[in-house]
Amino acid sequence: MLQDRPRELTLTVHYRTDVGRVRNHNQDSLGYREPKELGRRAEDGWLYAVADGLGGHQAGEVASRLAVQALLTAYYRSRQGTPADRLRRAFADANHAVYERARQQTGPRRMGTTLVAAVARGEELIVANVGDSRAYLVRGGRIRQITRDHSLIAQLVAEAIVTPEQAKTHPQRHVLTRSLGTHSEMKVDLFTETFLPGDQLLLCSDGVTEHVTDAEIGSAMRDRDPEAIAQRLVDLANERGGRDNITVLILRAMPKRKNRLPSPVLPQKVEKPPISRRRPGPGSVVT
Repeated sequence: MLQDRPRELTLTVHYRTDVGRVRNHNQDSLGYREPKELGRRAEDGWLYAVADGLGGHQAGEVASRLAVQALLTAYYRSRQGTPADRLRRAFADANHAVYERARQQTGPRRMGTTLVAAVARGEELIVANVGDSRAYLVRGGRIRQITRDHSLIAQLVAEAIVTPEQAKTHPQRHVLTRSLGTHSEMKVDLFTETFLPGDQLLLCSDGVTEHVTDAEIGSAMRDRDPEAIAQRLVDLANERGGRDNITVLILRAMPKRKNRLPSPVLPQKVEKPPISRRRPGPGSVVT
């Protein structure tokens, strides 16, 4: 039996990815897929993802890019179960793709990535993550972190062993407790939210959150120009050291306009954004 179709929204996406001030290579990747067919948009939703690669610049670039590509392919190939079920399986497929690539390497085999993704299906928003790349929901001027970081420092804060203030400079703040591709199996967290007209979703790598507070992110998100928001967050992270690669993807929801032709959707492309005027880094995937 077909599921009830949620009310369709008009979605806009804007993003920036930047190498930062310290790294020589961009290990972050981003990607999204917006189905052209109206029926598939209503049934499947639109999928967006940000990944932050681990394991040295070459391995990290490969891992994050492979994870995003595998996620997009697996989600839209699957037709069984709810969108949440399909997103969970797509994460498993992405994990398998990265894990198997690492096994096939002749050199160092340490390869992995964080991955945060969201399916926007009308007013339903399904978010999933592994690692410390984050998703935030902004509504009515208030910002809320949807995801939970899979990191040692997040665990120490949750257990009240260190304070949030101490966590900012803790020597082990970058140690992950969970990542994608480093083991044959991994656990993914899923969250279901309501996505209303006027809401904004931010997906970002920790190159942003290491330098920019939640309050500052929320303040920046009040700007009416999403491109200016994305650039502001990148600039803030760089002004404060830019110690890691920086990636932000902003999704905005608006009521569906009647009697308006749908926006054109480009065929599968790599490194050629249809919306942002600024060319993404080497890890970008747009489909």
